[in-house]
Amino acid sequence: MSDEVLAALGEMGITVPTEIQSLGIPAVLDEKSVVLGSHTGSGKTLAYLLPLVQLLRQDEALNGMVMKPRHPRAVVLCPTRELCEQVFGVAKSISHHARFRSTMVSGGGRLRPQEDALNSPIDMVVGTPGVG
Repeated sequence: MSDEVLAALGEMGITVPTEIQSLGIPAVLDEKSVVLGSHTGSGKTLAYLLPLVQLLRQDEALNGMVMKPRHPRAVVLCPTRELCEQVFGVAKSISHHARFRSTMVSGGGRLRPQEDALNSPIDMVVGTPGVG
């Protein structure tokens, strides 16, 4: 993991990966299709967000900055608004050190702020089509 990602983890007080992170992070970094399943609080969100951010950074190093309005470089789909908010919160907590921009969109939410967010250059959209 990059120094930026490790700094974000340090700020969160995380020094040792969980079991699901030890399995998931290397697989995602290898760009494999991954299905992660574990109990609540096991670290699943970081198991895919951390390597995703790492891959975005690597892409920037190879291809330069490519952020454009309405063209996010990653999309995380969630089945409920509650989970979407949780994932977005984790993304925001690592975004300062990892230097990436994310936004959340959800069905049933106010459209104007979501449209404004999508009209800005962003790296990642965390969203759900659901209203509940």
